[in-house]
Amino acid sequence: MENESAAKALNRLKEIRNSEAPYGMLREVDGLIEKVKAVNNNILEEKRKDALNKMERYMDQVKAVLNEKKASADLRNKALTGLQQTKQKIEQETSIPNISYQLEKAHELSDEAIELIEKTCRPKEKEKSSAKPVKVVYPAKFSLGYLESEKDVERFLATLRKELMAALKADTRIKIQ
Repeated sequence: MENESAAKALNRLKEIRNSEAPYGMLREVDGLIEKVKAVNNNILEEKRKDALNKMERYMDQVKAVLNEKKASADLRNKALTGLQQTKQKIEQETSIPNISYQLEKAHELSDEAIELIEKTCRPKEKEKSSAKPVKVVYPAKFSLGYLESEKDVERFLATLRKELMAALKADTRIKIQ
C-alpha cells in the first residue's frame, strides 16, 4: 500500500523530470518527494530494528560464552567492544545498504570474539575442562548450485554429514552458519 504510493510518486517525479515543459508541474515536486521520503524512512526504521535485534542476539551469544568461561573484565571488554561500536553505527545509519554491511560485519565480529574467548580461556595442560574448540561449518559451501533432484539432495547431505562427523571425531563443538 505504502510502497504503491511511493512508486506512483516516483513515477510522477520521473514524468516531471522527463517532461519538455515541466514548469507547471514543479509545484507537485515537494509533496511527491515527501511521500517517497516517508516510505523510505519507514523501511529504514524497519531494517534498523531488525538489524539491532540480530545485533542483540550476536552480543548475547558472545556474553553466554564469556559467562561460561568466567572471563575476566579485560577479555569481556575486548570481546564486546567491536560489537558495541557496530551497534552504535547501526543506530545512527541512514542507509539500508550500510545497515546490511554493518550487520555482516557484526556477524564476523561475533565469530572472532568467540574464537578469542576460546583461545584465551583454553585450559592449561594441568587443568582439565570440558572446553572444546569450535569448528564453524558453512553448509552452503557444500552445494554445487541448485539442488534439482533427490540425488542432488542426497549428495549434498552426505557431504555435509561427512564434514559434521569429522568435526565430532576431532572432539570439537560445531557451529552452523
